[in-house]
Formats: sequence, structure tokens, C-alpha cells
Amino acid sequence: MENRKGVFLEGEFFPKAERVINLIKKYNQEIRLLTKLGILPNRVEFMKRWVKRLKSVKERVLMASLEEVSRKVTERSFQIRLRPVSISGGDTIYLTDKCPENYFAMKQLQKNMYRLFQVKQSNRYSIISQLKILLEDKFPKYVVRTDISSFYESIPHEQAHALTQGNNLLCPLSKKLIRQVLSEYKRLTGNDIGIPRGIGISAYLAELYMRDFDELIREIPGVTYYARYVDDIVVVFTPLSNEPARDYRQEVQGKIEFMHLTMNPSKTIEVDLLSTSVSHQIEYLGYEIVFGGGKVSTRLSNKKVNKYRTRVDNAIAEYNSLSKIDEKKARSILVKRIRFLTGNTRLTNNKRNVLIGIYYSNSQLTDTSALVGLDLYLQTKIATEIHSASLQNRLMKYGFHQGYDTKRFSPFSTKDLSEIMRAWKPKVWP
Repeated sequence: MENRKGVFLEGEFFPKAERVINLIKKYNQEIRLLTKLGILPNRVEFMKRWVKRLKSVKERVLMASLEEVSRKVTERSFQIRLRPVSISGGDTIYLTDKCPENYFAMKQLQKNMYRLFQVKQSNRYSIISQLKILLEDKFPKYVVRTDISSFYESIPHEQAHALTQGNNLLCPLSKKLIRQVLSEYKRLTGNDIGIPRGIGISAYLAELYMRDFDELIREIPGVTYYARYVDDIVVVFTPLSNEPARDYRQEVQGKIEFMHLTMNPSKTIEVDLLSTSVSHQIEYLGYEIVFGGGKVSTRLSNKKVNKYRTRVDNAIAEYNSLSKIDEKKARSILVKRIRFLTGNTRLTNNKRNVLIGIYYSNSQLTDTSALVGLDLYLQTKIATEIHSASLQNRLMKYGFHQGYDTKRFSPFSTKDLSEIMRAWKPKVWP
């Protein structure tokens, strides 16, 4: 499953299998070349037989390695240990030691939780699409947009245990690993409230915990639309015409507090469209949504624009640093990063054919003026911080607006994507 996502686990954890795979690749390259040239057919047949044998060897090596991983994970002494690391921005995430036992135990636990509880995040595209349609009608409505302060750090262990430990469908080993993760978090922080950011199962625990909250919000009288993406919340009320005045914000806040969580006042916006058609705006899921009087427009949020600018900054800074050592390699990586930023691609080795990029990640835009501003920013950075005229000319061919309008595609290998994204990963300090 992970390999289909483009994660080369043999190279990550199983060097014996990796060596066999590299040999298979070498033989396959020679087979393709000789077949194309139409020479040495006996040699081609001989190598095909060897490739078939090597594939069997690879499977045996992998099976032996995975059986050893399974044996270690199922031992009574197996223990998940967490370590806190600081990332750029001042936040703290938690990691497990890098070894196949931890990796596969956590991945299998995530799969078990997904399969049994069917927990998954909402679809950003569907949320924005539905919200736009709803806000376009002229019916009186009241909108509350908010999020939860320190969301992951506020989820109580008692409730998390109740949701998982009492479920007979979850196997004992899965329950044990969940207990270990929460116990480790408590040991490191001194709190029995909060789940560790950075650990894969935390997203599943959070979604499982918020199921009751989702039902509480939907049961509030007058709610015609409700959406939540992790801890970003929007609620649309359409009350009856003869209904007495209500404090909609307080009603939402009451449900949040009932779940032992806290509403974030700095990110809470109330929009009253019950008696006025004045235009209002809210930021939600990377969009700035402007609505009122039956009209709706969407543009990139300031946060999303700054994210793209930061990625441009980091890409050029990485180029200027690496070019002092290997200019050719630095140039190649920079071109790939700018093509990636301003274009679109399909995630390789992914059966769902996931499309990502400037268009597919922002396809609900109706106002693309922010893309023009991003192009100006990119061109200025290229002109002032890239000192090679030929590289400047090559990079100037790419633009955010052009990539969005034409849905321009650029194919990238798994290795390319890993290399591209490295410049934008948060910096980690032990």
C-alpha cells in the first residue's frame, strides 16, 4: 500500500531486497535496449529468465524480513517510544525511532482504525463547492466560522481510551499500541490531556473523538449546513422568520466546551445575513470567500499566498546555497521546483490517480488576481536573486496564472517529488 503511494520501503528498511531490486532494474534496462535494437535474442531470453528468478528471490527476502518485523512487534516487550522535536515556527511534533518495527506497527494500526471506524477527513473540494452554492442563495442566514484552540493538545485521554479500549472489534495489540502512545505523551508532557502531533494515529483519534461533536452541531435548531475540516469549522443557520433573536456564536461555543475544547476567539467570525445584503468575507480552507446579496466569489487567502511565496523563497535560497557546490544539480532541482509550484502533476504509483498542483489544489477560485501577484513576486525574485541569464530565461517561462489557466502538467518521478519537497519540509531540531 505504501509502495503504491510512491514510498520505496525496500530502500528505506530492507537493503538486501533493495540490492535484488536494483539488479532486476539493471537487467530490465538491458532487456529493453537489446529488444529495441533487435539483437542478441538468446541473451534477452536468458535475462528474462533471470529476472523471473530474481523476483522470486526478492519475495523470499522480503517475506523473511517482514516476518522478523512481525515477530518483534508482537513480542510482549515491544514498546513504542516517542521523542519530541521542535520544528520551524516554534511548534512541537513527536516522532518514533526510525526502524521497520515502529513504522509498520503504526501503519497497520492506522489501517485497522480506518477499517473499523471508517474515520477520515472531509473533502476540501466538496466543502467549498457546497458552501459556495449555499451562500449564493438570497435566503436570510447567519454564518459562524471558527476553529478550536490547541486542538490536538486538548483531547482528553479518558475519552480517547473509552472510544478505543472498549471496542471489541479492535484487536488487543492495537489497543496496547494506542495505550502506549498516549502513555508516552503523558510521560513526556506530564498531561493526560492531548494527543501527539506527528504520529499517524493521532489524526484518527481526533476524528473519532469529534464524531459526537459533529452530531451535537447538526442537532442545533436552524442549522442548514455544517462542515469541519480537522478543527476548522463553519456553521450556517437559516432560522424561521418569526423566531426570537438567538446568540448563534454562543450556541456553537457551548457545544465546543461540552467536548472539553476551547473556541479560538481570534479566528471566530460571525456574519449576519438575516436582515442585510452587505458583502462579507471569511477565510476558509485556503480560500477567501466573499459573499452577500446572492453573489459569491473566491480568491486565494492571504495565508495561502504567503505559503506560495515562502516556497519560492526557499527554492531560490536552496539553489543559491547548493550552486556553490554543484551548480548543475542546483539548477536542475530549482527548475523542477518552480515547474512543480506553478504547474500540476499526478502522484505517481497511486491507483487513485490523485491530481495536485496550482489548479487542482485551488480549483474553486473565481477570482485569480492573486495568481497575477504571485507571478510578479516570482519574476522579481528570479530577476534579483538568480544571476545566470540562461537560467533566468528558462524560469521566466513558468507562471502561476498560466499553470492554472492551462492546467499545465509536468510529470515527476517519486524520486523527483521527494527531492522537490525537501526544501519545504519544516526544519526539525532535536
